Amino acid sequence: MQVNNGEVPTSTTCHQYGCYATRDDVHERFLKTLQRSGKFQTVELNNAFAPYKLVIETDSVFHDSGFLGFTKMLLGAATLFALPMHYSQTYSANVTLFKGNKPVDMFQYTRESSEWQWLPIDYASYRRNAYVSIANNLVYDLDQRDAFE
Repeated sequence: MQVNNGEVPTSTTCHQYGCYATRDDVHERFLKTLQRSGKFQTVELNNAFAPYKLVIETDSVFHDSGFLGFTKMLLGAATLFALPMHYSQTYSANVTLFKGNKPVDMFQYTRESSEWQWLPIDYASYRRNAYVSIANNLVYDLDQRDAFE
């Protein structure tokens, strides 16, 4: 399995309580979901010699305009993030199954998410839940299509 060309992006975010670094864990969500499904003998990341490969490309898109997003950020900063802010986002994944180097099947998934950013809420949980849902649908689709036959 290869997710986002094997890259693991990191970012630094600064809030009123300080700065912290985050690591995109989408690849771990797919890996753990596929391993826990019990449908595969082994699931490995970035193994070029595996007989079957899943190449997964993920993306996320905010639906707020630039001006609205900037206004929400300023309002949040002015209120010290005490007010919950609503965001709409779409998470997507394009999955290609390869047998050797030959593409065998393709899957496309999208999840619309209505998210609230507020101090007591783990903002990354929306992203995790969306990609776990996509990974569960992928396991189901692979099983239904007998993709490894």
